[in-house]
Amino acid sequence: MAASRRPLMQELIDAINEGDLAKLAPHIAPGFTRHDLVHAYPELGGSQVTDFIQSLRAGVEGLHLSIDHVIESGDEAAVWLTLRGKHTGSVFGVQGKGQPIEVHGVNRYRFDGEQIAETWQLWDVYGVVTASGGG
Repeated sequence: MAASRRPLMQELIDAINEGDLAKLAPHIAPGFTRHDLVHAYPELGGSQVTDFIQSLRAGVEGLHLSIDHVIESGDEAAVWLTLRGKHTGSVFGVQGKGQPIEVHGVNRYRFDGEQIAETWQLWDVYGVVTASGGG
């Protein structure tokens, strides 16, 4: 049985929270693909991962991600996350008005060794819209 990848996932989430995105690069496999199931962002690969995360950090002042739950099986893991902060910019195509934000999502990761090869992401975009006075 493979070792748990939860410590690796926590390390990556901590790097995102700290804004130290250089720590992500060694854990992103060549040919990485990100699938956005609600199509709020186009599918991304490679170095575009840090661009996506930088856009989230730019749109959410004090961005903090937390891991709520993890289920692992073989080379895959499903991770439930919560994003919190102050919605000051554009997030998932929705312009913030400075209000607090709490968004829940689930990511499914496929690993190649200790690297993330592919991810499928589903976030509560409707929750972002309604928190911003839309919808």
